[in-house]
Amino acid sequence: MPTQFSTLSLPIIHKVSKAFPTNIPSQPIVLPQNTARLGLNALINEFDKVRIQYQDIYFPLQITISSKRISAKYTLKFTELFPIVDKAIKQFEKYLFKKHYRRGLSIPKLVWRGTGSEDQRRDHYHILILLPLQFDLKALLLSFISENYDIYTRSIDHDSRADLFIKDYTGSSREFLYYVARSENEEAGIDKLELGLSNIYGQFSQNIITNHCGFIHNTISRCQLAQQVTLHREALSEFGNFVNASGIDRIGSNKQYIHLPSTYNHPIKRLSNEHYTYVTLNEARREFVKTLTNTLNSNDKNIHLIIAVTGIGKSYQINRLDELLINECRVLIVSPRHDTINEYSIGEKLPEIPNSLKEVFDISYRFGISPKKALKQSNCSNEQRLLLKIELADYEARTNTILNDSPIVHITHARYLLMSQSQLAKWDIIVIDEDIMNTLLSPRKLPIGNLEIVLSKLTSKVSEEEENLKKERKKLNDIKSVFSRNSDDYILSSIDREELIENLAPIINKIPNLDTYIRVNEPKIKEKEEELKRNKKLISKLNRILLSAENEPLKTPYFSSEMIKDINLEIDESVRKAFEQILEEEDVTEDYLQSTLSLFLKSKNYQKSEGFIEFIPMFKFTNQKIIILTATPLIIAYERLAGDRLVTHRISTPELKATIIQDASRSLSRHSLKNKFGEYFFNDLIDSYIELGYSAISYKDSHRLLSAHFGATTSLRSLEGKNLLIAGTPNVRPETFRLQSAYLGLNYKSVVNYNEAIERKPNEGNLVTFNGYSFPFITLSDDEEITRFQLTLIDAELLQAMGRIRPYQYLGTIFILSKLPIVGAKFL
Repeated sequence: MPTQFSTLSLPIIHKVSKAFPTNIPSQPIVLPQNTARLGLNALINEFDKVRIQYQDIYFPLQITISSKRISAKYTLKFTELFPIVDKAIKQFEKYLFKKHYRRGLSIPKLVWRGTGSEDQRRDHYHILILLPLQFDLKALLLSFISENYDIYTRSIDHDSRADLFIKDYTGSSREFLYYVARSENEEAGIDKLELGLSNIYGQFSQNIITNHCGFIHNTISRCQLAQQVTLHREALSEFGNFVNASGIDRIGSNKQYIHLPSTYNHPIKRLSNEHYTYVTLNEARREFVKTLTNTLNSNDKNIHLIIAVTGIGKSYQINRLDELLINECRVLIVSPRHDTINEYSIGEKLPEIPNSLKEVFDISYRFGISPKKALKQSNCSNEQRLLLKIELADYEARTNTILNDSPIVHITHARYLLMSQSQLAKWDIIVIDEDIMNTLLSPRKLPIGNLEIVLSKLTSKVSEEEENLKKERKKLNDIKSVFSRNSDDYILSSIDREELIENLAPIINKIPNLDTYIRVNEPKIKEKEEELKRNKKLISKLNRILLSAENEPLKTPYFSSEMIKDINLEIDESVRKAFEQILEEEDVTEDYLQSTLSLFLKSKNYQKSEGFIEFIPMFKFTNQKIIILTATPLIIAYERLAGDRLVTHRISTPELKATIIQDASRSLSRHSLKNKFGEYFFNDLIDSYIELGYSAISYKDSHRLLSAHFGATTSLRSLEGKNLLIAGTPNVRPETFRLQSAYLGLNYKSVVNYNEAIERKPNEGNLVTFNGYSFPFITLSDDEEITRFQLTLIDAELLQAMGRIRPYQYLGTIFILSKLPIVGAKFL
């Protein structure tokens, strides 16, 4: 019975005769048009799975063969190159496998036709072939090809030579197709696969597609393939004995070099060959339950970080909290989103928002303001607003009853981060499902135009108040100078004194008690002067922010509560309307502007970037026991924010049931999709795997058929048990990453942008160490801690995507195309 290594059924199947066919086709063999794309996609995908099974004994080699004219008038065409390549590979296989060749053993390979670039068009073949790791047989294979080429060209009196290019290859078979197309600026297409020269399994089978010598197999089970690998091992062992015993050198090769191992060097290296002992999924689940039970009932106020793989049963155990808890206590359960809260049967959920109030709460969540403030800004009649106010009061009363009285309550990550310390202090234990750091470290944005409008209004107000205050102070001083006993200290000239008395006469007549006037107004003027002084400092600090450098995290100046109150007072209807014009939106509220500004003014760091001020609101863990359950924690963030309270529990890793195949030859970054080849490769990649029944996860809005996108995969359950393609490396944005690093107190000044990073290390980036692997990667800093933070962010996103199919529970295949190696993957 076919397993995950089976391809789709293809037409034209028959039993092969014992003798190999000898007739050479006059043109490339193709499948019927209605099955060609699907069938070839299946074969290319299958070849990568086969390569993984052979990777301990074979490595992939790229060979390009074409005809280079010397005095001949033309270069050889496909129909002439075909028998040359065909015969050379057969001779190589016969020499390598000996008696096993007669039993049907062959070298796994895929062959594509190439036509070259517009300015230099000539037929050629690109061969992706597996060669033994144990021996260096490159020269041997090339000698067979060159000899057969020379024999043929001499027979037709064609003065040319074989033009050969070889290179060790790392990457997927589909990437190989696009790699050669990019290098020659020619169109890529799976229809260029030369079926007559290709063979993906390394054996001849009874179920085949008619071609010439390759015999691409229609179906083969995993068990059959494992048996084939064993036969190949035996054949290579016998070849080694033959070479050691033989005294005859093969023409074009040297036995000394055949003895040497191949020079193939995969860029990803495992740092330790120690065998990791995996546990069963049930054993891991028992360990998780024990750890969770102990932390729930421990007598401490630590922050417990329990790291366990997806599918270990976090949601199931949360539903058993009342059984796991020994003593009665109040527990707040914090989930990523509203839809994930619905998975729980235990505890109280906050009341469902009435339809009539959904618009109010939408404004509330969007702008981070209270529902009451959102209601004030709603576009409705006074009568409707009154009815909504009554309904909102009823909803909030029911919500507060649950928050104040229920022993177990569910809320979202977003609501948790907005709750005050006093609100959270009502709970004995807080259980956070999934890593909350991604939500916390996502910067808020404040348009610079917001500050400029407020600053302009504040500056005008201060200027006007300063002028008025000068007049008031002068008036008070003048009165004091006339009636003070030491008036001569104020008025130097008797003429001035008489003139001043004359000017003040109308005022004096209206003030029956001048002492009272001075006593009352002196403190008022001093208070206004203090307010003016404070506002000038406020203007100075705001100007400093507006004049700060772009994309450079800076410490947010200290703003007192009085300053924050002053700046919020400047946000009125005129400011709101001006701000609407900047954003080209109509639902910006005064409360939104005030709350966003307040959050910014209380933040720790900020940076200017592309017309916005980015900042991360201040956060501090409350002083009670907090338990965080996640498979992908940003450890460095917890270390920085939790300090000595952090206690980490790592649950043993169960054995994978799914097969993870990774092509780490290219990053497939979002930026790479902007060029022609990158966009075409990406779209074809997604389309091809979806046609084969895979689900796909990649960048948001990058393809219409994605099942999910990076940044929104947490707790997604709809892909369980399916095959999955993960396409791309969710790289960090340097500007955001720099701000996050500053927030965590890391060496953010060492962070550079990608262009600078590439200039520093042009050959694929730094050689870094992470998760037990050594590999090349473009890092944004030479600081080890910053690099660990960068790689952890990317790794967490890929692991979350991978976890959607529950790889520890279900069989299946995950194909990952990303530069960052994933633990447990088999690398092409």
